[in-house]
Amino acid sequence: RRRFTFINNPITDRLIGAFIFILAGITLTPILFANTIPGVAIILMSFGMINKDGLMVIIGILVGIFGIFVVWCMIIFGKAVILKIIDKFFTIGL
Repeated sequence: RRRFTFINNPITDRLIGAFIFILAGITLTPILFANTIPGVAIILMSFGMINKDGLMVIIGILVGIFGIFVVWCMIIFGKAVILKIIDKFFTIGL
């Protein structure tokens, strides 16, 4: 059913399209499993826009923001975590 129909107007459609474009760019990052959450967000927003369901679009936006945060954390903290794993498993224990 249609919920929050005020979201479905030409201005917000363009803003949602720009956000989907950003999420699509994030899915191109060569980090393992980094494209799953933004991909789910794109699917949720797409279903919401097709069915004119504003609540689904809002849920997709929230999932997308969470996905951006997760990918950002993977990029920032990924190197430190990988180096700690290598240090833990490959040191002789001096």
